[in-house]
Amino acid sequence: MEKLKRKLEPELKENVADFLKKEANVRLAYIFGSYGTKYQNTDSDLDLAVFFDDPPEILEQMELAARLELELGKYDIDLINLNNVKLDFKYEVVKGGELIYSRDEIETAEFKEEVLRLGPEAEEIKYKFQQEYITAIKEKTSGINHKRIAEKLRFIRANLKKLKELAELEQINFLSDYRNFDAAKYNLQAAVEAMLDIAAHIISREGYTSPNTSADSFRILADEGIITEDLLLKFVKMTKFRNRIVHLYDQIDEEYIYRIINNNLSDIESFVDLIANRYF
Repeated sequence: MEKLKRKLEPELKENVADFLKKEANVRLAYIFGSYGTKYQNTDSDLDLAVFFDDPPEILEQMELAARLELELGKYDIDLINLNNVKLDFKYEVVKGGELIYSRDEIETAEFKEEVLRLGPEAEEIKYKFQQEYITAIKEKTSGINHKRIAEKLRFIRANLKKLKELAELEQINFLSDYRNFDAAKYNLQAAVEAMLDIAAHIISREGYTSPNTSADSFRILADEGIITEDLLLKFVKMTKFRNRIVHLYDQIDEEYIYRIINNNLSDIESFVDLIANRYF
């Protein structure tokens, strides 16, 4: 989301912060939406996104918004509970909104760090599902595209072949050439991304619940009996590893990669076998 220039009345900011300060359950709050921007009009509500220690029931949430309206006197408050929204919405609020109240700077920094770190992943998931929807329309079918899954499986198998060749190297030889590390890292990342593409395709075409994160994709496949529960944790760890490569690439060391290609390739093979046996 583009960061909109937002000009808020100092009195409004002060009054909202003073009100929320008295609410022990409120951790932080953002003003977002059109209010205070060039898009504000006479129908614009004051959109307030609040993160709580203990998420309130909807009636409590409505009561809080009503009390704030009475306190401010001239605003229609639309209060959103940040605890109960999807990650992509949190990301939009943090990126595009203005922090108006923070109970604790460290708590707020940790919240923002997590949302900004994981938010792009949520955007990626949303994009994958949009692409699946568009492709389904073009193909005039909502069913599984077996050809596409077969292509992804072939791609994963090709990556596994390269990774196994690298795994055959003695550790000292693997570590002595940076190209081995780069090749292993790339092929691992590409294999996991292809697994996620397959998961997104299956979830979209079968009409399963949309995931919030990449790891959720594997949880949904497990819930639907497509992958086994004992492999679920391993695939979730793979997703976290893939995210580290993408976002924390400078924190991946060569020995860690070497251990993975020697100990964990069978997990990727298990995924390939499960998908192949189910759809072919």
